[in-house]
Amino acid sequence: MLPLEMHFVRLVTANLDEVISEWIEEDEIPEGLRSAIAIHKTSWELSWKEFLASIPENLLLHKTPSIGDSRRFLPHIQAFLGFLLVVSCWCHSQPWREKKLLQTFEKRPLDFAFEILDQAEGNSIVEVLSQLVGDCAVAPHLQTTWRKMGNGQKCSLRFFWDGEAFRSTGTITKPGFSGERLGSLMRMLADLGLLTSPQRRKETLYR
Repeated sequence: MLPLEMHFVRLVTANLDEVISEWIEEDEIPEGLRSAIAIHKTSWELSWKEFLASIPENLLLHKTPSIGDSRRFLPHIQAFLGFLLVVSCWCHSQPWREKKLLQTFEKRPLDFAFEILDQAEGNSIVEVLSQLVGDCAVAPHLQTTWRKMGNGQKCSLRFFWDGEAFRSTGTITKPGFSGERLGSLMRMLADLGLLTSPQRRKETLYR
C-alpha cells in the first residue's frame, strides 16, 4: 500500500481537490478486499444519502482487512477504505452517542469527523471525503508535526502548505502503527466487558 503522502510525492505539488480528483478516477476494488467490505465499487458518484443506503449494515463490524494488506493498496483504495472506516465508526457509535454514552472531545479529529458526517445530508460522498481529509487528516498532521518539531523532535512532515497547494517534502513513512494502540484499547475494553471477542479472536471485537 502506498501511503497518502506518496500521492503528493508523485504529484510534487497539488491542492486537495487535485489529489481527490485522482483518487476518484478509479472505481474498481481489489478482489481480495471485496469479501471484507462486501462492496465491489467505490461509487464516488453517489450522494451521501445514496451511499448510506448502499453499504452493508454491519460494515467492517466483523471482518476487516489487515494493516499489512491495507498498505499494499493503491492510494484511491486506501482513501476509500479509510472513508469506510470513519463511516462505520460513525454508524455503529450512533446509539451510544444519542444516549450520551460516548463523549467526543472538542477540537479533536474524531469530533470533527462525526460533526462532518452529522451534517453531510445533501452532499456527495466526494464532498464529504474532501472535508474529512482536509479537517481530520491534513490539518492535524501539520499541527501535530509542527508542534513536535517545535519541541525539538525530528521532522516527519510529509507535505506543507504553499498558498492553496501542498508541496511534498519527499518523506517516506509507513503508517499503521497506531493500529496497535487501537487494538490494545479494544482488548482492554473487552477485558472490562464492554466489547466481546468471539472464539477468543483478538482481531474481531464487537459490542
